[in-house]
Amino acid sequence: MPSVLSKIVKFCRKRLSEACLNGAMRRDGQACTKLLNLASALKKTGVSFRYDPNTKIYSYIGEGYGKPVHFFHKKRAIMYRKGIAARTSLLARDYFLSRIAFSDGDVVMDCGANIGELYLWFALNGLGIRYVAFEPSPLEFSALRLNCPDVEGHNVALWNRNETLTFYLASEDADSSVIEPAQHQGAIAVEARRLEDYITRPVRLLKLEAEGAEPEILEGIGEKLPLIHYIAADLGFERGVGRESTLAPVTNMLLRRNFSLVDVAYPRVTALFKNDKLP
Repeated sequence: MPSVLSKIVKFCRKRLSEACLNGAMRRDGQACTKLLNLASALKKTGVSFRYDPNTKIYSYIGEGYGKPVHFFHKKRAIMYRKGIAARTSLLARDYFLSRIAFSDGDVVMDCGANIGELYLWFALNGLGIRYVAFEPSPLEFSALRLNCPDVEGHNVALWNRNETLTFYLASEDADSSVIEPAQHQGAIAVEARRLEDYITRPVRLLKLEAEGAEPEILEGIGEKLPLIHYIAADLGFERGVGRESTLAPVTNMLLRRNFSLVDVAYPRVTALFKNDKLP
């Protein structure tokens, strides 16, 4: 059995690691990464972080993945404190990836791709899918390009019309949206396109995370919706200043179009839908 001394050491190491993580949240850049690396050493997670003051890019380096993962916000670094497998496994759980049988060559469309984390899960699991990413934020899209240099990526917003929209920036909390949120740090003009313009063959999975704009994106699929086999969507309380959920309107829309609701997960409120017309 563990000795009293070893228990005390373990307790102190845990508390010091927690203090480092809390301190990292209050600091930027190199100070943040130094504290994260100290927390990693104390917890023996085998991960490390770097910060480039010239590009302002944070990088995660860890076991099990041969490349660094790049991002621009320290909150994203905190998400990787337990390693890339732990981080991407959370995404896989939220979007029900284990409920879908994937094969090499399957098309996966990631709407609201951020830095391309969904693709990292497929890469870690050795699945050679055809990944198509959509991310309207220029900052996140530049990190996506670093993380997934060989995939098809589009720096556009998705909508129910092709037009120019105002895009409200809330990148630190990954809440940027074409629908004005309660809090944001500014706005830019972005190109918006209908998703049907990009669907040229069957899509195994459409992952949808648009901070409240999910109904409009689905409207923009038009008559190509029957080509989509599964839709996994974040439908939480994120639409506009009133922070409304899009679970009800999206579910009603898809039920009318021959999709069935497979599962719903809480508290994030994500849902999986299946096209009943496809085998």
